[in-house]
Amino acid sequence: MQPNVSTVGIDLAKKIFHLVGPDTTGTIVWRKRLTRNALVPLRAQLPPVTLGMKACGGAHDWARQCHPHGHPVKRMAPQFVKPYVKSHTNERREAEAIAAAVTRPTRRVVPRKDVNPQDLQALHRVRERLLGERTALINAGHGLMHAYGIVMPTGVSQFRHAVVEQLESEQDTRTPLSQERCWRLVKAFATVAAHSAADQETLDILANTPPARQRLMTSPGMGPIPATALLAAVGAVGVLKNGRQFAAG
Repeated sequence: MQPNVSTVGIDLAKKIFHLVGPDTTGTIVWRKRLTRNALVPLRAQLPPVTLGMKACGGAHDWARQCHPHGHPVKRMAPQFVKPYVKSHTNERREAEAIAAAVTRPTRRVVPRKDVNPQDLQALHRVRERLLGERTALINAGHGLMHAYGIVMPTGVSQFRHAVVEQLESEQDTRTPLSQERCWRLVKAFATVAAHSAADQETLDILANTPPARQRLMTSPGMGPIPATALLAAVGAVGVLKNGRQFAAG
């Protein structure tokens, strides 16, 4: 790398990464096209430089990996990089645009998120997916059983309590195949409901541990789910200067 390169723009990807390094005048004097396996050792070999990247999937993980090697990482929202893209975009031009955008002194960057709030955010996303799957299984159960003359009550709790009793009472009047299909849906619903209940229990425990979450829980209408989701999404609250930055984050 050229000695006058102090900033490197990285276009993040899953397999192929493009890196460019401008000099003090903004002229690109260093380029690299690397696979993921080649980029990992390069981060330790580079002299300390500022790494610019878009705040996309995997950016927080790369920032955590590069920080111990003395590389300050600045992540920017994609809309702040787009004005610097020249002509039709490709991976190389994206890296050049990132390198140009990260040198602007007024450019607002996304704070690095530690692994704990990212774990908490993953828990919320998995829980949300399970709740959607649970609703889909209930709707499928309603439709399938209604086709055989079985009308189930609405609501998760009512469905859970009534479905087993209803299927057992109707087993002599239904075909074995229809019974087996209905039971399969019920078992899938029970499995998803158990996982979502376990996630809810974990969130209840986590909401009462760190002081920041305990303070949020004292706010009117703030329960374990919104309190943990808020802190997981925001991450490091201390880097936000005012309420406007908090709302934008």
